[in-house]
Amino acid sequence: LRTAAQIAMTLQFHGILETTGHESASARIQHASLPRFGNHSADDSWDEDETDNANPKESEKRVGLVNEACFEAGVISVDSDLTGEADTGGYDLLPLPGPSETHHVLNAGCNDLQILAQSLCDKPHLPSSRFVYDKTAAEETPPTSTRGIEDITQASLGPLKTDDDVDKLHDIVRSVDNTLRKLHRASAVIRSAQEERNNTILELLRGVDFWGDIHGEVMNQRTLVKGVEELEKFNSSIEKGNKKLSDDLAWQSSLATSALNAAIEVRGAVKSSRTASRAKTAALSAAKKAQEICITLDRSTPSEEIQLAQANASKTQSQAIHAAVVEYEANIAKKRAAVSLAHDIQCWNLHRKKCIFDSCYEMALLQNNICHKTANMWENLRDGL
Repeated sequence: LRTAAQIAMTLQFHGILETTGHESASARIQHASLPRFGNHSADDSWDEDETDNANPKESEKRVGLVNEACFEAGVISVDSDLTGEADTGGYDLLPLPGPSETHHVLNAGCNDLQILAQSLCDKPHLPSSRFVYDKTAAEETPPTSTRGIEDITQASLGPLKTDDDVDKLHDIVRSVDNTLRKLHRASAVIRSAQEERNNTILELLRGVDFWGDIHGEVMNQRTLVKGVEELEKFNSSIEKGNKKLSDDLAWQSSLATSALNAAIEVRGAVKSSRTASRAKTAALSAAKKAQEICITLDRSTPSEEIQLAQANASKTQSQAIHAAVVEYEANIAKKRAAVSLAHDIQCWNLHRKKCIFDSCYEMALLQNNICHKTANMWENLRDGL
């Protein structure tokens, strides 16, 4: 099938199909002409050709590999539901895109990604091993060693290592910090504009009574007083809701700023660790060179020169030992800072998601309730004209 599809591609047959309105058939031919992606065995090359002379064991292996989670297994053919038209052949549904590094970092400590991946595999119309881009990046691998002061997996946020990828992590946290700052400023602007608009409407409604020559000529007095009183209550409730939402966003913005400062501190710790590592390498090189100079000296060398070389070797050896101790302490500080930052970001993710959702949900409920009551109030005022 692949050979026939490749011949059709060589003859530009897929272009004829596209021109005559059979785009889906053209896409299937192009897809069939591709090499078999997703095979991880050592016997299968990237551009292998299927032949009829293959032995049964290799054929069974290929059949088993097709059933595995690969790109081809993730493509689903969807039949066309159009009636009364020419057979278009339907279309191919490509695999779902996997979460990016940013999504992994901002969902660390949450089960959203695991629940999403599980729900994709539990759907009845999808194969249980359906391919998902970058699916394995979210899976946590058990640690192979417990050496060191902290487990290395504790300093990971999805596919990112807190110490090795601290620059990427810093950019992600800075982006969240900028977003929350913009949200806080926007909420303050909306709060001010809404308060000004409500006050303008309230003042306008209070002046309705003075539009005519006699009080109550334009609107019923009782209806007007009741409407003004209700509108004042509604404005007060909206103002409290806007203030609470603005305060919550300000708090989240301050937490994001703290996380950004923590990421900057980890960057400093990583930089210090790398500097200490280079200093250790230089000290060891100097100690080794001084030791080699001492070894090359013989009896014909003056005693003063020998003593000077021995003193230099002893000094460089002490400096190398000191540099090794400094590097060890710097690595410990870096690892502790990285683990602490990873833990703080995981807790921050949970707190941020819950608090922002609760705040927005409460604000939406308040707005919905106030809007319905305000609409009823304006209808009463209209009836009182």
